[in-house]
Amino acid sequence: MKELKFLGVGSGFNTALGSTAAYFIEGETLFLIDCGESAYARINELGLLKDIDCINFFCTHTHSDHIGSAGNLLLDCKWRSHITFNLICPTNADHFNDIVNILNGFGGKNAYSVIDPALLDHTYKSFTSVRYKPTRHGECKAAYSLVFYTDEGAVFYSGDSETMGFAEELIMGGAKIKHMYFDVSSNVNSDCHLPLPNLYRLMPEQFRGRTTCMHFDSEKAIVMAKSMGFNVAEAERGKHE
Repeated sequence: MKELKFLGVGSGFNTALGSTAAYFIEGETLFLIDCGESAYARINELGLLKDIDCINFFCTHTHSDHIGSAGNLLLDCKWRSHITFNLICPTNADHFNDIVNILNGFGGKNAYSVIDPALLDHTYKSFTSVRYKPTRHGECKAAYSLVFYTDEGAVFYSGDSETMGFAEELIMGGAKIKHMYFDVSSNVNSDCHLPLPNLYRLMPEQFRGRTTCMHFDSEKAIVMAKSMGFNVAEAERGKHE
């Protein structure tokens, strides 16, 4: 699995950096993690739908900066691009009904299919399996992280989380880890996003080079992350080739 590419790397209120959303492509399938307010526009600007016949969409939670333009993308797939749109989510996930209601509210009730992540096991070359993992995100009662298991190790994506969540289990359990992506905050008192000092304190030094920070609330957060030895996510520029 290649490193994730980003459509935006900002927090909900840091609109200058765009809504944090990540993706990778295998063959003619686009794997999209979240689709906030600015994501659909960036998908069009980058020409990502060219030569794509399927989108597998993952949603970590239903805050607008993570699902705000998913309806537009869905309708584009149905009426203009004629691309298969799959919502990859367990039907027993706490936020499943909320996602479905949002997509259906855009008139997309018959425009997509729901696929349980387990049904993707050993289907693609990029990963062997992917799972949703519950996480804590302030007052949001239904937030999830994602972990992709690959032959090269686990790839962890925190979504929005106030803690390291399941990543700590991976590390403490001695799992082989390829890369980890964390939303971060420059606010040391943040109770809904992971404060950078906490990530630095909890992350073993040998993993910092395999850790990328995202969902920045300020330029200060970017400077802090770099000074601590973490990688910094950047939104993709230019036209997709």
